[in-house]
Amino acid sequence: MWISSIQLTNIKGFKNSGEVKFSKGINILIGSNNSGKSTILRAIYKVQKLDSLSNKAVRVGENTGEVTIKFEQPEAKYHLSEKYFLPFVVYTLHRNGELSQGMLNRRIINPLDRVQAKTTFSQISNVEPANFIYPFLSKRKVTTFSVEINEQNTKLVADSLINLYPKIDRITEPYYQPANNEYEKICMEIFGFHVSSAVVEKGKHGCLRVNMSEIISVEEMGEGIINLLGLIVDLCVAEGKLFLIEELENDIHPKALKCLLEFIIKKSEKNQFIISTHSNIVTKYLGAIPESKLFHVTMNMEDGIPTSYITEIGDAREERIKVLEELGYELFDFDLWKAYLILEESSAERIIRDFLIPEFIPDLKDKLKTIASQGIDDVEPRFNDFLRLFVFIHTTTLYENKAWILVDGDTRGQDIIKNLKDKFKSWSENHFQCFSKKNFEEYYPERFQEKVVNLLGIEDKQKKREAKKELLDEVRTWIGENREIAIKEFNESAEEVIKLLDSINKALKSISSKIEGT
Repeated sequence: MWISSIQLTNIKGFKNSGEVKFSKGINILIGSNNSGKSTILRAIYKVQKLDSLSNKAVRVGENTGEVTIKFEQPEAKYHLSEKYFLPFVVYTLHRNGELSQGMLNRRIINPLDRVQAKTTFSQISNVEPANFIYPFLSKRKVTTFSVEINEQNTKLVADSLINLYPKIDRITEPYYQPANNEYEKICMEIFGFHVSSAVVEKGKHGCLRVNMSEIISVEEMGEGIINLLGLIVDLCVAEGKLFLIEELENDIHPKALKCLLEFIIKKSEKNQFIISTHSNIVTKYLGAIPESKLFHVTMNMEDGIPTSYITEIGDAREERIKVLEELGYELFDFDLWKAYLILEESSAERIIRDFLIPEFIPDLKDKLKTIASQGIDDVEPRFNDFLRLFVFIHTTTLYENKAWILVDGDTRGQDIIKNLKDKFKSWSENHFQCFSKKNFEEYYPERFQEKVVNLLGIEDKQKKREAKKELLDEVRTWIGENREIAIKEFNESAEEVIKLLDSINKALKSISSKIEGT
């Protein structure tokens, strides 16, 4: 079962939201603070927790407000006169009403089988596995955690993190498969360590076990880790559920956030997500997934009353760019560059961009955008970000086979290139290549090689980075003062790099010819 649509009438800022149709997988709500995103999440949460909205949620100046939520339940479709009818929930809030007047009642409506539909929804509770919703809302933080391990604490689906420890204890039990294996794997990917449980006075704590006698409790870790754990333990066990997530990005480092987003994408194959966010990372990652939906929630003043609107963002390029710009993403002109070259670090990027392309392959100038990664470990994430961004903007694989990755030829570089070739099999292999030399500085002219050897012998990583930057500045200054000599010497020392750039130029010309031919 999943929610196919919602309509809010006279609820908070919404005078009439119209019918908002959701994706079965991922749905993203963006908008400024107090625009109405939380109202939508809490209105849906009311299906499981009746006090998630009170009569104070009725719009100012109105006596009643109404929420209509429709559900898709393929195994329980009802046929009448060649039309399918699905169960849906309607509940009404009265500004001055009492419980006896139906303020918090759920009314189940189905044209044929009211009894069966009513039974389905009346069985929903906040105890697993009868829950339909996993809430991850903004007020989830707590000052203390329950350490008592029992069935009630473990299966309770709360809108806070109070029972985080019982859930960690359950999922770390070896018998709890396959969730246990998945939990251990995602912990290592996001945190770099495994969070388990340990016996303490009166119960158990979630912790990192240092040795047989020492632990680091989850309470001693940052809020980001606590928030992540709260979501991860539920993601690992959920199937056929709805996740309501508010401001997913809070207190989470971007690298960990991206890893979590990949996990959510995987879990969306069997669960529905409605996520509010202010993050361009969340938006472009999840918004690039096929069948995901993006909604823009806005608010303006009408007759002195805040009034909210929700609009689905379609596939139009201009709409999607505007969304990212509202979230603070600084965009360059996407039509300016014909292709992109991702390099391992700034030394290679500066020399190729400022000197080798203008002097040896001028056709690539203003066509090939060079991008410097922050070291070899950043190459694949940078490429993934590149793809997410362009698929989000264009909703197509517009830039497939129009990006190249060149990295140093050391062992780590070779491993990265092999992984990329295996992962992106639809791409031609020549888009992922290693230089034959282990460090780009080895392509500098012979006059600089003694300094190259010296800096490559530096073991301290920070000092080596500083030495590379100093040498890069020296080489660039020399190029500026001795242009003709630099052209001659780089033509010899960087012959391999120049040939690779030329191959990119020829590939782009071939692509252009095919497009013009069609």
